[in-house]
This record gives sequence, C-alpha cells and structure tokens, in this order.
Amino acid sequence: MKKRIIENFVDNSLLPDVTSGEYFKALGYFSQWSDYETVSISNDRKNDLIGYFYDRGTTRTPYIIGAIWNQETLTYSFHS
Repeated sequence: MKKRIIENFVDNSLLPDVTSGEYFKALGYFSQWSDYETVSISNDRKNDLIGYFYDRGTTRTPYIIGAIWNQETLTYSFHS
C-alpha cells in the first residue's frame, strides 16, 4: 500500500454550521480518494472544504476537489 500524507489545515471549530459527523465524513472522503501521495485540506473561510491532491517531486498534474456545504440539507457534496 502506498504511503499517504494528509495535511489538514482546517479547524472544524471555525465551521459553526457544519456538524462534526459531516466534517469527519469529508475528511475521510479526501483521505481515501485517488492514489496521489499527498492531500492538503483547507477551507475558503466559509463552510466549504478544498482538497488539493498532488505527488511531491513529480510532474504529475495536481487535482482539486471541493466539498461544498449545503445549508439546507446540512451535508457536503463533492465536486471537481
């Protein structure tokens, strides 16, 4: 199994509308998606999360996925 580096730069206490269950579900999705070596997780100063996937030291094109918060359903949906 390939080693995965997960860098989480989000403090979920700063996402007051997001339940901890949905927050950790999104982190799980990001941590299991793809075979990139590294994923850096940040947010947009709102409730949305951004997963930036890349391999260190290669020319492989990085990939970005957003976890978009839906205030009506209180869930994340994922979009690339």
